[in-house]
Amino acid sequence: MLNVEAYNSFASVGSDHRIVSARVRLSLRKKKAEPRKKQYDWELFRSRRDIQDQYTVEVLNRFQPLQEQEPDESATDRYGRFIKATEEAAESVVPIKKRRRKKRHSEDSRVTEARDMLNRAYETYRKDTTEENRQVYSLAKKKLKETYIAVEEEDLNSKIREVEKAHVNCKHGQSWKLINDITNRRTTRKGQLEGSTQEERIENWYNHFKTLLGDPPSITEEDEEITTVFEDLGTRDGPFDQEEYEKARKSLVEGKACGEDGIPPEVLKRCKGLDTIILDFCNKALIEGEKPEQWSLLNIIPIPKSGDLRLGSNYRGISLSSLVAKTFNRMLLNRIRPAVDEHLRYNQNGFREGRSTVGHILALHRLIEGIKSHSLPAIITFIDFKKAFDTIHRGKMLKILQAYGIPERIVSAIGRLYENTRAKVTTPDGDTKPFRIQAGVLQGDTLAPYLFVTVLDYALRVAIQGKEEELSFQLMRRRSRRVGPRVVVDLDFADDIALLS
Repeated sequence: MLNVEAYNSFASVGSDHRIVSARVRLSLRKKKAEPRKKQYDWELFRSRRDIQDQYTVEVLNRFQPLQEQEPDESATDRYGRFIKATEEAAESVVPIKKRRRKKRHSEDSRVTEARDMLNRAYETYRKDTTEENRQVYSLAKKKLKETYIAVEEEDLNSKIREVEKAHVNCKHGQSWKLINDITNRRTTRKGQLEGSTQEERIENWYNHFKTLLGDPPSITEEDEEITTVFEDLGTRDGPFDQEEYEKARKSLVEGKACGEDGIPPEVLKRCKGLDTIILDFCNKALIEGEKPEQWSLLNIIPIPKSGDLRLGSNYRGISLSSLVAKTFNRMLLNRIRPAVDEHLRYNQNGFREGRSTVGHILALHRLIEGIKSHSLPAIITFIDFKKAFDTIHRGKMLKILQAYGIPERIVSAIGRLYENTRAKVTTPDGDTKPFRIQAGVLQGDTLAPYLFVTVLDYALRVAIQGKEEELSFQLMRRRSRRVGPRVVVDLDFADDIALLS
């Protein structure tokens, strides 16, 4: 479509429709689009207890009888049957999501009534062109215009109230959708990556993300031993119980996208009759080391950033993983964090409960104020690692976790999650073939940020410990041999670090 223009015809012919002119260029190319997946109405599912109960029964009826017939099957096959049972139950019970049609202002009953009045006045004036009929016709046109304005203002005020309500309820995605609707902001077109054919674009997506995530990090001493930092911290490593599962499940947010297995958060949160099955998958992964391979496949969604969208570097990849695997990782995190957190360096605020970047910003602000007011010499070096989360060496990470006193069973469970991890890119042109991810912590995972912080804690501990007095900025000088100086060496928020000296 070229040179598209719209013309208002209300003033000339009295119509509330617009004339559109455009040059149309036809292409004989046919796009090979993959069949659309069924979109189920999980929002309706959340509000209907009868659908939830019926769905649970359907899943149990399809999954449990086969479970008894094949007791020796692998975790991957068993989880595959569970996925199939949830898919069939959704198709049988959950309604298809209806496409919401945007209501036009012209369809409002008040506008319709004013338009009918205008049409009648126009017909009367056309049959009898008296001054009185002309005035009635003019008033009808004015009335229709005023009605349009009133309806538009009412709709705008309603949307503004919805934005405020969504903001108060921390539904920021909904807020931005409404703001974009109010401002008529167009969403960025996806699938603009360079490539003349569908197959070429898919190959370009594959090459970009494989290069970004698929290459192992280069390290100097892979077999270097990590000395013990903390002894056994008393972290539980037995089977998960129902209470732990309930706590982990509360962290799931409904309405979010699911992973490759297609199990949405609503199923985990609402269908409590499936708790035993899901808890069994998690305990077998922890105790017996039987991890379903479906947990290791990520779907990467490219999200446009600014710049030339023909280049893959101007897209941010968002990874979608299995929510059952995320629940398993959340239970691991809930065991690890209370024991390890109190031993991490106080300087780190990233991904720690009760900490935020605001505290460090305030601390830096006060330090700079004091340095300026007392004319003190100081150097602040800001560090932001390139691709920090994507370049962690997984073997080293597991050794560091063991050195921090985390039980071997939990470390082994984490290690299995990082074995044979694969990803595929989901694009408007179709999915790429899977590729292996050999470095970094898992994107979009609940446990990954804390693992990263633990690894970084070890690196900074090795670099700084014992040298604080000579490397740091002194807040207060040493008073005696017993009373040392008060110093600050670094302020950290995950991989964003400020070194002070």
